[in-house]
Amino acid sequence: MDKATQSKERLSDALLELLKTVPYEDITVQRISDHAGVSRMAFYRNFDSKDDVIRYYLEKLTDQFLRESHIEEDASFGSVYFRKLIDHLSKNLDVGMLLIKTGLFDLLRAEFDRIYTSKAKNRQGLLRSTFIAGGICNVYHAWLVNGCQETVAELADALEQVLSRI
Repeated sequence: MDKATQSKERLSDALLELLKTVPYEDITVQRISDHAGVSRMAFYRNFDSKDDVIRYYLEKLTDQFLRESHIEEDASFGSVYFRKLIDHLSKNLDVGMLLIKTGLFDLLRAEFDRIYTSKAKNRQGLLRSTFIAGGICNVYHAWLVNGCQETVAELADALEQVLSRI
């Protein structure tokens, strides 16, 4: 891992760790840098803002999931797809809850949009992908705020049933 990637990793880990105990608005770039053991200059070499750090972390998580799960968006959105997706999201509940607590859940919505809309080939495909991304993200949000009452399998099955009717 090169030095820039190491700095990014340390900074994103530091910010997520700080978010567990410190309100987002009270976290400064200096505090993140100190907690990560890197200079403030290193922060600004890699990121423009605290939001950029979170975007980096979410993109890294998403890309890793896509590589490891071998799933791709397709027209069927079957149970295997949704089980893998919901399982991944459930393994990262702490991140989802932190984003809700800090009022930054829209950064996750943007990540859903990035992934789902990147493969759209035309206007209709873009609208469809945006619709699906928003729906899945909103279901995840509702699942989190309601205490994750359904199991991964139940939630995946429910998503599959809903999308099969659209």
